[in-house]
Amino acid sequence: MNQMTAEEITEFLKRQKETTKFTFNMVNPDNFMIVISLKNEPEAYTFIEENAEATFELTDANELL
Repeated sequence: MNQMTAEEITEFLKRQKETTKFTFNMVNPDNFMIVISLKNEPEAYTFIEENAEATFELTDANELL
């Protein structure tokens, strides 16, 4: 599994086109997992910052990388 920290996912998203939406499994420190969609936009970085202790696993993209 390709798990990323909040810092790693931020750097990953900044390198992507603004139109590409990515689906991630987000796992909180208490092992609670939710599925989220993020793309290269300010709201995503706010969300990531608010969940800085979580890990993120890329599962899908709506465009080819």
